Amino acid sequence: MYASRRRGPATWLLTVFLLALLAPAIAAQSDASVLLLEDAAGDLTPSVGDVGGPNVASAPASKDLASLHLREGQEDLTFRVEYHPQDMVGEAPTNDLQIGFRHGQQRYVLDLADSTGQNEGDLLRIDGAGNAVRVAAIALTDLDENRVIEATAQRKHLIDESGAFPRPGSGLDEFWVLSQAPASPVDLRDADLAYHDAMPDEGVGDVSYEFQLGPVSTGSARVFSPAPARSSNGEAGIFLFQVVAVNEGDARETFLLKVADKPEPFQVTITEPRFDLEPGASRSVAVVASIPFQHQHGAFESFNITLQSVADADSHSRVELGIRYHAIPQPAGHHDTLWLHAHDDPDSFSPALGSPGSRVFMNALENDPNDHGVPIRAYSDFANRDSFTWRIELTPSLDIGLDFDLERVGTLEVPISTELPLVGTQVTAEFYHERPGSEAVERILLAAGAESEATDMQAGERRFVAIDLAPEPSADYVPYAPESQLVLDLRMDLAVPVARNERQTPAIEPGGSVRLPLNEFLDEVDDAFLAPGAFEVVAPRVQALINPGKTVVYDVELRNTLGGDQRIDLDLEGLNTAWARIASPSTIDLGAGETHALQVVVSAPPDAPDSDVSDVVLVATSLETGERSLTRFLTIVDVDAEYLDEVALAAEVPGKATPAPGVALLVALVGVAARVARRR
Repeated sequence: MYASRRRGPATWLLTVFLLALLAPAIAAQSDASVLLLEDAAGDLTPSVGDVGGPNVASAPASKDLASLHLREGQEDLTFRVEYHPQDMVGEAPTNDLQIGFRHGQQRYVLDLADSTGQNEGDLLRIDGAGNAVRVAAIALTDLDENRVIEATAQRKHLIDESGAFPRPGSGLDEFWVLSQAPASPVDLRDADLAYHDAMPDEGVGDVSYEFQLGPVSTGSARVFSPAPARSSNGEAGIFLFQVVAVNEGDARETFLLKVADKPEPFQVTITEPRFDLEPGASRSVAVVASIPFQHQHGAFESFNITLQSVADADSHSRVELGIRYHAIPQPAGHHDTLWLHAHDDPDSFSPALGSPGSRVFMNALENDPNDHGVPIRAYSDFANRDSFTWRIELTPSLDIGLDFDLERVGTLEVPISTELPLVGTQVTAEFYHERPGSEAVERILLAAGAESEATDMQAGERRFVAIDLAPEPSADYVPYAPESQLVLDLRMDLAVPVARNERQTPAIEPGGSVRLPLNEFLDEVDDAFLAPGAFEVVAPRVQALINPGKTVVYDVELRNTLGGDQRIDLDLEGLNTAWARIASPSTIDLGAGETHALQVVVSAPPDAPDSDVSDVVLVATSLETGERSLTRFLTIVDVDAEYLDEVALAAEVPGKATPAPGVALLVALVGVAARVARRR
């Protein structure tokens, strides 16, 4: 549950339920503001502590909501809140403001403070578990002596539930606004006195806004992606996107897929850039993005994939794909420790976040600003009092895949206290991956462990629980899935049940953490390169581990299966191509059925860090037909073991076939293959 960084009376978060309403779309003009909500004057509601008062026609030193407007730009959206004019006894020092809305099924909140000179705010994304995830800072502008507030959010931050960006055909709905301000100095006899207003007074607005700007398809071409945005911690990564090309015309056409507007460090490979489509037919094409190491938590970078008809220059479409760098890192190899935090806000209720309550949550921040530092009591149904449980969710929720090292174990350390004497306590921990299923949530057990011995606890005692977590085979590789969650279930079993009339339960104290045996997660993209290409490519191995300063040699045999003489261009694309070279002329001639032996030679720099990668694709393109074949080679830096330096095996003469490796090398490769299978 989101806790505002500006503490005020909890009651200003009104009990407004988000209703799914059918809403007429507004025909928007991109160069003008569109009115979304209006609110009558004189309906401010005072509150003292946790007790709300009646509506008042005039309230001292507060702001009475009048309207909400939206203006769409090419790069951003501007939300404009206007207040009714009032004769103030004294101006309030600050005014807290929340603007809520929905893009598709994805909810957002603009959390703002519009006091003079402060002009700050946050864009929050509400995940499937009801957690508020900070996406980006929001720029505020005060106009007309603070009677008008404008908040500007960038379009690229407002993705829908599938990760799609704002575009014609999609839009926003379920708008609401909440405003709260402290009383004026004359009413400061009670420091808890405040005034608030809601727009609309109940529920959410009954209008929607349809985007007018963004990628537009023309002619018969249409391209989209079911999941156009992915997440990264900033480590070197490999991301697999799927784009779907559609021929909406009435004739067979040839189409081209191209990369545009790519950030400089990105390497993007389209596995099938040219193809034919029958009328009404579609084709799913893999797009592999290799991203170098770059820590920039909170940022977002994107690129475009365009679909172009070969026959008609006016028939084209575009889809934007991107990488989101979370402000709070996701669990992975370099962020393998999760800290337990306490949220205790039983009196608050936000229309964005759902029901109130106290809970334990976890994330990769050792010091989370939303951690209240209080004990959180266990759950019990008070019927069978021989066990107590805590459900601890990752906050923000899981937005990447997971890759556990099955040869290592994790550790859980958590302090637990009790106000009652407890006999024979024994704590069990289970980690689950949860994702939406066709009928119910699918739960996959990732790791588990339990205390080996039962322990009695005295009334008022606090003890430190330490548990080893053994990963399950199912945790070896957990692919990315939208709307997933990582959950820790803790259970304390008792040898002697607690009396049924006793309402106290044990509590988790501040200071707990868990360390998971995680590798850096990389999408498995090899299957994306298995589609039949223009040439037959044989490579005995396509991935290896390497020490800094050493070399790996990949032997490749290329065969012309197109028929007829072919002039073939050879090139490397991907991540850290500076590490790699092709031991062959860059252009070769092959007759029908002829083969050519070459090598891809990868040398890691002496200062290459652990887990850094060279992820390169050998591209063989026919200069006669334009058809091509792709073969991917993944090389991962490992500093924990010694690997053979294969520099002597690299061909000295470009194009010279390389002898088969000796027995010593084959033995070494067996060990490498086993380690690569674990690390990917």
